[in-house]
Amino acid sequence: MMATSVKSNRTTLTSTQIDFYDDFGYLIVPNVYDVRDCQTVIQAADEFADDDFSVCLNIHRKSFFFMDIARDHVLVEMAKSVQRHDIVGLNDQYLYKKPGTKYAKQAWVPHQDSVMAGTKQGTYVQLHIFLEDHNKNNGGIYFYPGSHRLGHLSYDYKLSSKEESDYDGQTRPGWECQVPEGYERRDVVATAGSVCLQHGNMIHGSYPNKTVD
Repeated sequence: MMATSVKSNRTTLTSTQIDFYDDFGYLIVPNVYDVRDCQTVIQAADEFADDDFSVCLNIHRKSFFFMDIARDHVLVEMAKSVQRHDIVGLNDQYLYKKPGTKYAKQAWVPHQDSVMAGTKQGTYVQLHIFLEDHNKNNGGIYFYPGSHRLGHLSYDYKLSSKEESDYDGQTRPGWECQVPEGYERRDVVATAGSVCLQHGNMIHGSYPNKTVD
């Protein structure tokens, strides 16, 4: 399948948005992509799904279509704005969580991505593209705002790719850390086409997708 290229909407972060990222460790930017383009991405990604619709690692290496998204100048400039220096792309994940599949109920345990990536404090930023409306019910992310100021926490290793289901049908990947007292969970709610910038030390996890559609 030759997917049609998608084009991000011109977006420049304001000083207020950057301050929010500094204070809380994340930032949601709406309307970076049109919903129609989001559907194009979903259709293109289905070409690379396995039978279980498990996470697809480094999908940008499988397709120039996804490589173009990974190096989209709008995304790059947003990441550079919060990092305040040049950046280098490291890796990516495409999470399907397609209803009715083994990994629909994948629920990431609280963890820090910078620990899993082996990076130093403040040198790692994640950029999420929400291709559908994003909330707790359909497997969305949750954050512990302010936890990005913490250093690397100790963790319990858990398999984080093609992990097996637990007794309740859920999978629970991630190098699990304990959330210190004083940090409250905040569910991420965003519309399709939004982008979320996330500090690498932010403690976060996700919910299972229990919807049918």
